[in-house]
Amino acid sequence: MPIFFIFASILLCAYGCSQEKRAVIPKNANIFENAATLTLNIPEQEWKEASPGISYRYFHIATDNENNSKDFFVVRVNPKKYVFEIYQNHNQKSALTIKEIHQSTNSLLTFNGGFFTEEFKPTGLLISNGQIIRTSSTASLLNGIFAISATGTPHLFTNKTTINEHLYPFAIQNGPVLIDGQGKISITKDTGNSASRTAIGIDKNNNVVLIILKQSLLDPTNSITLYNFAHILKEASAFKDLNLRGVLNLDGGASTGLMVEDKYFPELDRVQNAIIVKARQQ
Repeated sequence: MPIFFIFASILLCAYGCSQEKRAVIPKNANIFENAATLTLNIPEQEWKEASPGISYRYFHIATDNENNSKDFFVVRVNPKKYVFEIYQNHNQKSALTIKEIHQSTNSLLTFNGGFFTEEFKPTGLLISNGQIIRTSSTASLLNGIFAISATGTPHLFTNKTTINEHLYPFAIQNGPVLIDGQGKISITKDTGNSASRTAIGIDKNNNVVLIILKQSLLDPTNSITLYNFAHILKEASAFKDLNLRGVLNLDGGASTGLMVEDKYFPELDRVQNAIIVKARQQ
């Protein structure tokens, strides 16, 4: 989503604003008060294989009010078999949708990436195919860097950790970190700001796991705060089986979008950068 006041937010960070308040919500996103405590009740679902090493499933999480239940879509990727790349839209007027990017690049999985400015420029580190597209930012909003090594090992770095950018053919910087590299929840305060969410993380088998909570025009209530999002990823029974660690929040709200196989969750706004997944060359 366009971050119209990202630079103002960076300045405000020096004055102690919370991470979640600094996460910019698009103008057309619905903001809801956090009125209910989630009861993490997830019915059994089956993983479906899209390609060997790529599988997906739905998670339905009921709250104390079934009308306020949350629906997640999760994709699990073996990075030993697949590479991750960045696709950039350089002009908002001519920007391709996630579906168009998916089809034109022959991607097996395509989803929205990181924050970008009103001028349609990325705000944090982006590395694709070993090329540094955008250097890292010191903004405290962008407190995580998700990177994958040349051998297919995923890592999460924080801004306080030095990353050798030349060692990673893929990296994306965004924030906030939801779950740190030791598997601990990093969000300590609930501001009540809800939106659609996209996150990328690492499971117990070193798979890359993508999670989206998709808000749509037909279901604008399928939104969540970052605090509750982090707790669900850590504590809900189905997610707990994945033993997620190193989970980074990506752009959300109207930017939330994904396509795998024939499953397309359309974004409401065009995005500046998207992540595409292709088979690793042997």
